[in-house]
Amino acid sequence: PRMAAADGRVLGCEALVRWQSPVEGLLLPENFIGLFEANGLITALDFYVLEEVCQKLQRMIAKQQTLVPVSVNFSQMHLLNADFSANILQTINKYHVPANYIEIEITETAFFENMEQMICVVEQLHGAGLRIAMDDFGSGFSSLNFLRSLPLDVMKIDKLFFNSFADSPKSRLLLEDILSIARHLGLTIVAEGIETAEQVTFLQQHHCDMIQGYYFYKPLCSQAFDAALEVSNREAVVR
Repeated sequence: PRMAAADGRVLGCEALVRWQSPVEGLLLPENFIGLFEANGLITALDFYVLEEVCQKLQRMIAKQQTLVPVSVNFSQMHLLNADFSANILQTINKYHVPANYIEIEITETAFFENMEQMICVVEQLHGAGLRIAMDDFGSGFSSLNFLRSLPLDVMKIDKLFFNSFADSPKSRLLLEDILSIARHLGLTIVAEGIETAEQVTFLQQHHCDMIQGYYFYKPLCSQAFDAALEVSNREAVVR
């Protein structure tokens, strides 16, 4: 779940993937994503996740549940496919899901390694109403000047920024500047990997929009997320 920094409401979520192996049990991404990237299956996996997300949103619409945006990660390997954007839109339209409830996450590295092609892809998806997020901002080759070239909606600040947060004044100053610049650019800011009350307080003081991390929730199965969203909505009505 992604939580509102201001009041802790559930405002969205990120779709993650786990492999329930009949032999090995529950496998985390670090145990198989590298293999999928090496053999090219990562592109099929990404679209599997997108289809699962669309099916879930379709069920929520049918049950008249409150919808929240769901972000889906896509590998830069998709850029080798000229039909990448069209395939995303075809999947979403297949389930009649409002495009603005799907957020496409692409890593910072992909933006920099394929700039012209990435700009084209982002403009196509953004033009169709999807939200676009730069994932892992700050983990690679961040260029603040580059942000003005892309019609982005969301900046996800990498958890690496918070690893030395407690004992590094420079990390705090850098984060303050990044948060300020993102706000001035009109970007929604999501902080990843947040685990302490000190980090949450800092982000609240500097007007971060959403927080994702173990401080609020570990990754949840679909049913548990529904329950968390229901509680959040109920508490919001009480407020």
